[in-house]
Amino acid sequence: MNTIFKLLLGILGIILLILFYLLQTNIGHKNVESLLEHYLSTESNDKILVQSLNLTQYPTISLTLKINNSSKVMLKGYIDNNSINMNYHLIGTSLDINDFHLKDTIDVTGTLKGAFNHLKVTGTGKVFDGNITYEFINFPNKIENLSLQIIDANSTKIAHFFETKLPFYGLTNIDATFRTLSIQEKKGQAKISMKRLLLPNVKMPFELNSIILFNNINYKYNIQLFSNIGKITISKGNYNSSKKLFLADYHLHINNLISFRELFKHQLKGSFNTIGHISYNQKNQELVITGESHKFGGNIEYLYKKSTLELKLKSLPLESILNALSYPTLFTSNIYGNITYHFKEKMLIINIDLKKTQFVKSELTEMIQKKLGTDLLIGYYDKSIFYAGYQNHTFSSTLRLDNGDNYIYLTNTSINTKNRELKSQFKMKMSGQIVEGHIYNTLENPKVNIDTQFIRLINQSLERWLKKTHI
Repeated sequence: MNTIFKLLLGILGIILLILFYLLQTNIGHKNVESLLEHYLSTESNDKILVQSLNLTQYPTISLTLKINNSSKVMLKGYIDNNSINMNYHLIGTSLDINDFHLKDTIDVTGTLKGAFNHLKVTGTGKVFDGNITYEFINFPNKIENLSLQIIDANSTKIAHFFETKLPFYGLTNIDATFRTLSIQEKKGQAKISMKRLLLPNVKMPFELNSIILFNNINYKYNIQLFSNIGKITISKGNYNSSKKLFLADYHLHINNLISFRELFKHQLKGSFNTIGHISYNQKNQELVITGESHKFGGNIEYLYKKSTLELKLKSLPLESILNALSYPTLFTSNIYGNITYHFKEKMLIINIDLKKTQFVKSELTEMIQKKLGTDLLIGYYDKSIFYAGYQNHTFSSTLRLDNGDNYIYLTNTSINTKNRELKSQFKMKMSGQIVEGHIYNTLENPKVNIDTQFIRLINQSLERWLKKTHI
């Protein structure tokens, strides 16, 4: 907007320089328009056309200019050697002047009052589908006492103006005040709020409140995003415009994960809390997110960097995770280990140890107790591990539940997530008896093939469990 009014001042300045000479000649009126067009187009590197010019009531004049075939400005009022008092109307389907590019409809009216070297500018109108009101004092190289309000503007159009994309959209309000604003100096603040903000695949609307404090090259900011689903708070935000570095702390609270079932493509449930730190370097476009959560009763630490998410799990109860995922529980365990996901390669790697592993009462444990006399509910299977990987629609894993005497192994497991095909080798040792076989068919209808006559009696129980767990 500053560029617009610099252009207006340039227009008025050249008028002052040539009026008193050209108006005394017979050809003055005929030449003013062509002189103005040539000067303004040359100085601004834009195509400026004079559509109308009326000097008959000088020092009261009226002037209409067309700018780059996209917008026009109409000025009318008083002008002399030292000051002006004019009304203006700027309107167009877009506005392109030098390095200012607004690819959206603009319609604003206002006033220009005072001396040229400290001109007071006011305006009001429509931009970004919202209402805009502004007031400031324009000096040759800076703006002072700026007050700007934008009400109910289109967030997508604002983002497009700043050549960026937002993962949400909604009506935006901006309330900004600046004591000083220039290339070298910025002193002020901006409050930004949004109502009925919508996130992808989340039907519940959000509200956003934020404030940015500008102190030259350093900006401080705080943001709150909230709804009935939950709230995220970004605090201690800092941006250094010289280093192009964003830093902030965050706190995320979700009332119930079930609200995000469309986003995660799975029915999660329960509340979720996490805290952490964000840094973003604009120069190399590197985003780093660190944090931790005690959602499941243990500790989850995570790090996102260079398109890779790393999770460190410590004493995390398996039962809590399965409950959140709406999966049945065959055994309980405390999980220790790492989970890594590479976003570009779409590759998942799981490497965890299972401590204090203990079976819970189920149809399978009752059958083994009845047929073998082995009570799986007694004691821990502390020599237990789970390794897995996922890429190209194939999930591969190894599960070993072992207490040194008895064990249950599911090895060389392969699941095709496209056609739901399942393959796995099965091995079990109970009361000194070793049974081997394989599991096959589909996730929805798994089959167990074991040669030992005794184990055939429990195949149906095992198959029913597999249908519930999907391994």
